[in-house]
Amino acid sequence: MVSWNIRGLGSLSKHRLLNELIHHNDAKIVFICETKLQGVDRHFCSRLWNSRDLEFRSVDADGLSGGLLLLWDESTFHVSQCNMNRNWILVEGSYGTMAHKLTICCVYGDNQIENRLAMWAELRNLKQSFTSPWLLIGDLNQTLSPEDRKSRSFSRKGAGALRSFTEALQLGEFPLMGRNFTWANSLNASRIDRAFAQPEWSLWFKSLKLQAGKRGLSDHWPLILAQDKIDWGFKPFRFMDCWWQTPKFMDTLQELWRKAGETHQGIMEVLDLE
Repeated sequence: MVSWNIRGLGSLSKHRLLNELIHHNDAKIVFICETKLQGVDRHFCSRLWNSRDLEFRSVDADGLSGGLLLLWDESTFHVSQCNMNRNWILVEGSYGTMAHKLTICCVYGDNQIENRLAMWAELRNLKQSFTSPWLLIGDLNQTLSPEDRKSRSFSRKGAGALRSFTEALQLGEFPLMGRNFTWANSLNASRIDRAFAQPEWSLWFKSLKLQAGKRGLSDHWPLILAQDKIDWGFKPFRFMDCWWQTPKFMDTLQELWRKAGETHQGIMEVLDLE
């Protein structure tokens, strides 16, 4: 999956950059924020991603600010329900041949902290309707620690609200490989583009890695969440401490263990030890 604050999607040069990013990473789901566009249609989307199985949802920009676009390959990801506004596109559906549903919450955080606090509260309520395991990804416009910023400005209130939200939903963060920051200008830099997921995602998708692509014509680096294609040999079992706190964790683990069967090979696949 690709997530990118592209800072305007009206130019042909950005169309080419996005098209290259999609094809180079063989992306099946792509989230773009700050399109700064209105009236996005299928013809426009096909110029970005030429696929007969293309589906999309979009939120119009407010004047020259904002605007969201979510693209996906319908042959891989089939959406069953969607909720969206100026700050998020939230979809639930089935992926590939998986029997389980999953939820992807693509976020564009507001500049005003009070609006971000309201956003986390609304999304927390939506978890009651979108009950499958969540992935949260996007430009959250929020850091979690002073080390996430190359400036003196740090909002403890905003960081606390994001931390409370991720803890309430039992979302573990994917570490960003190869970069400290995801946004920069001539003076400042920060890590405000992030990705979190509930523990089932790490069980269903082996070796997920979060990396940054080339920034190109934006001041944000795109996030690329994908399975590691390199076979590094033996993989140690990894565990997030926050998983113990989720009420459904043991039930989920027991169910996956049961479905794996009683054979050595089946159990090893569940634990991702081979």
